[in-house]
Amino acid sequence: LLLPPDELQRKAIKIIEPIFEKCWLNNNQIQTLQKTRDTLLPKLISGEVRLKDFIATTETLLYLPLLIQWYMMFI
Repeated sequence: LLLPPDELQRKAIKIIEPIFEKCWLNNNQIQTLQKTRDTLLPKLISGEVRLKDFIATTETLLYLPLLIQWYMMFI
């Protein structure tokens, strides 16, 4: 088994690693969005959840990571 020199391997990893990380993050986001869709769509169709309620919940969820980050600063 032949491997490229260590320096070339390090350069390749430096280029490739962020791409793989972004792919992994995108895949996780896709799975989250699919679960959200599969949960909410039947509820929206049946009328169990109204769009107005969904928008309010979504806005809360968008700001939740910022609130957690702010909270963690004071612990």
